[in-house]
Amino acid sequence: MDTVHAFLRPFTAFLAFGVTVAGALLANDQLWLVCLGVVFLCLLYLVWSLVPPVAPRARAALAGPATAEEREQARNEALSHSVQMLAGFLLAGFVLLSAHLLREQFVQAGAIAGSRVLNETVQIGPDQYQQDTTLIRNGNPITFTRTIKASGVQTGTDSLQNPRLLARDLRVQRGRIFDAAG
Repeated sequence: MDTVHAFLRPFTAFLAFGVTVAGALLANDQLWLVCLGVVFLCLLYLVWSLVPPVAPRARAALAGPATAEEREQARNEALSHSVQMLAGFLLAGFVLLSAHLLREQFVQAGAIAGSRVLNETVQIGPDQYQQDTTLIRNGNPITFTRTIKASGVQTGTDSLQNPRLLARDLRVQRGRIFDAAG
């Protein structure tokens, strides 16, 4: 079994590195997430293959008759194995989170900086307004239109430099605002 792991460990590490680089540079956002899933599985295999298993004598001490000292030593060994597996799982998660953040900050930085959101609000009737929100990313405009039923809505055009605020703007349905006098 050790010879199989000796072959698969470098292959899995190379595969994880290759998928990470290819996904970060070539893939769209959805495919990038799939690449992260593949890399996570590779990292889990590496953790599983590197953490030493619980020794057969310790398993036998836990399952059958043994002295109190042997049972205690077996419990400690089993706990150590579990803690190492959990630490490896968490480490794999943090590595993937770091890879995702690095991709967003370096690879996608130009696309995010070049994105713009334009909100244009016009009055289409009494207490009725139409808001067109246009996301321009990589020169491709996408427009969302919604109707707002309220009074006193500010009309005109404004520009958001942060396109992530688009989801928030489209989700919030603003109603009427009254002062203390009604």
